[in-house]
Amino acid sequence: MSIKEQVITPIKPEVFPINDILPHGEPVILLGQMESYAADFFQASVVIGENSPFYDHALGGVPAWIGIEYMAQAIAAWAGVRRIYQEKPIVPGFLLGAQSYHCASPVFKVGQVMQVTVNLQMESSDGLGAFSCKLNAASGELLAEAVVNAFSPDDPSEIISIWLEKSKLAKL
Repeated sequence: MSIKEQVITPIKPEVFPINDILPHGEPVILLGQMESYAADFFQASVVIGENSPFYDHALGGVPAWIGIEYMAQAIAAWAGVRRIYQEKPIVPGFLLGAQSYHCASPVFKVGQVMQVTVNLQMESSDGLGAFSCKLNAASGELLAEAVVNAFSPDDPSEIISIWLEKSKLAKL
């Protein structure tokens, strides 16, 4: 574990563009920018606009169920920064599920600025983790919260291969 990994209070390390710390690219990147990072903490911002992925014109915003994906991407971004500090390549992880997702509104409205915060609660040596996640308005108002479980193996290629093979078999 590096010295940077032992930090337990949020710090703002060198600036990492979101595109550089997530294992996927546009148009599926939902986060705006990284705000802060620590060994057990990550925060990013999101601004809801008419060009936001999953924007629904009839709702005038993004459906609240997308909040889980904002949380999952913040976890992936946290893992990406950690892997940069460990001098490892950034690889995909897996959203396993969310517990107790509560949201204050059915829609994240256009113009809303949100902070996505994830706190690592538990992590096993094989990459399973549980994160306490929150979406807050710029005013600090709690918009949504959940406990999100994720899996981040060192080498996800075997899992991806198994999934691809099973999906081929399912089509037969």
